[in-house]
Amino acid sequence: MQARHASVLLALAACRPLEFAEFPPECDPSVETCPPGSGSTTTGSATTGDGSDGIQTVTSATTSTATTTGSAGSGSDGETGPAPQEAPAILSVSLTPSPLKFAGSIDVEVVADNADGVRLEYPGAEVELEEGLEGHFHGQIDVHTGLSNGTYEATLTPLREDVAGEPETRPYTLELPAAGELFLWDTMPDHGLGHVEALRVTEAGHVVALGTLYQNGIARCFLHRRDLEGKYTEADDIRILFPDKECQAIDLVVDGDALYLLVSMMAGDGPRWRIGSAGWGEEPTILRTGAKDEKAYALARSPSGRIEICGTAPSFAVDDQIDGRVWPLVGAPVELDYVALGKQPHQFNETLRDCAFVGERLVAVGDAYGWHDEGKNPLPPPRTRPLILEFDTEDPPTWHVAGLGPGNITQGSISELAIDAEGRYVTGLHTCADTCDPQGEVRVYEPGGKLWWQVTLGANILPPRDIVWSPAGYLVVASAESAGNWSSKFFLQAFIPAPGKYEPAWSFSKAEMANLHLASAVAVGPGVVVGGGLGGASFPIISMLWP
Repeated sequence: MQARHASVLLALAACRPLEFAEFPPECDPSVETCPPGSGSTTTGSATTGDGSDGIQTVTSATTSTATTTGSAGSGSDGETGPAPQEAPAILSVSLTPSPLKFAGSIDVEVVADNADGVRLEYPGAEVELEEGLEGHFHGQIDVHTGLSNGTYEATLTPLREDVAGEPETRPYTLELPAAGELFLWDTMPDHGLGHVEALRVTEAGHVVALGTLYQNGIARCFLHRRDLEGKYTEADDIRILFPDKECQAIDLVVDGDALYLLVSMMAGDGPRWRIGSAGWGEEPTILRTGAKDEKAYALARSPSGRIEICGTAPSFAVDDQIDGRVWPLVGAPVELDYVALGKQPHQFNETLRDCAFVGERLVAVGDAYGWHDEGKNPLPPPRTRPLILEFDTEDPPTWHVAGLGPGNITQGSISELAIDAEGRYVTGLHTCADTCDPQGEVRVYEPGGKLWWQVTLGANILPPRDIVWSPAGYLVVASAESAGNWSSKFFLQAFIPAPGKYEPAWSFSKAEMANLHLASAVAVGPGVVVGGGLGGASFPIISMLWP
């Protein structure tokens, strides 16, 4: 066996591959003068034809020897360097679906060459697509409302570091249902007369309502749940809370799977507010109970999960009767007393009727009653004025209580508060003269209390009962439209606040019969505007509209 291996090796050594024959004979420059293009097959020093130093390299059996001089790069002297990289370019674009039929998003898929990013621009937005594998990038075009219907262009620009490639444009079409168009109207008579007081949309995609029913003339609190299409999903989607207690609903906050319920329950010395917490299907655990004559009007939750209750409580001073109050779930409440310029403390009765967080700063709205116009002759009567309170636990509270005017408008009160996408305060209120015939308004204030936008509601529209900000870029007011003869219509109306723009974006009103109808709560969720309140036969009502 060893002899056969040896003969094979000798045979291979005797045979020279044809391609090797193209190499010049080996020449040792240390002992002889070598012709151009010849020399050792190992790297070594050589003398170039012009006498300058050079580098001679053989990289493989099929690569010829090359001599370079000077620094790397390219130029008129024939020097070479790395080839310039091609500009980033879009290879393909996919926008699906188009047309888009319902509020949601259009998926954007891009394949790009020589790119480490792709910028997407469409009306109202500019975003960077997320990078996937092997030159794939993806993102979405968000669409919140049928007010956007039409055909648009998306522009996609490939990027590599500071280099932008040639942009590509693609059309897409939106064909959503008309904004404010009803798709569900559901009166709920099964559990008694009553109304919905508060609405929220959960992260899990449920609409949760808190309301009051009247069973045999006794008020009961109830919870109601359905999905974003208006369908019930479980057997216990309507629940009576504290079934043996007289109870009236006030407000509701959702924190993940936990519900915080603000209610008023009858006690031995009169009604007391209580806040309870529960998951769906659980009996609420009471976390705090108000004292006698305290009134709670609203709940607020901060991004960190802090829960506050806003309202009013008896004052211990002589010159006023009540002060504003903020109660945490645990610990001492904060007494809030408005002191006008040049006046002493406890000269006004303050009521906090709604509140919300901007970051971790609490904003409350309501009214202050007292002698706002002292020094005038003749002396005006005491009046109620709208107030905004900015409250940070680390700083003293800041009050904004301004005179109303012009004309005969002398009084007012803010009852509803929402926060827009820019952190402005969206408020629902009423104003009136000393003989008060309330007129509904919506005002938007900048942080610091400066009025940014306002609109007066129609003369036949009641003052707002709830207000919400939508990601569609508009606010929605819940109220009622007077229909005469002790009847009214369930009423929702949307506005896009902007200087000089006062016409509603859409309006919805409905009555089942000549009777009282009232929208007392409104919420927004993905692809839906939800209204709740009182139906035509005095039953709780849920309505769902396209956004």
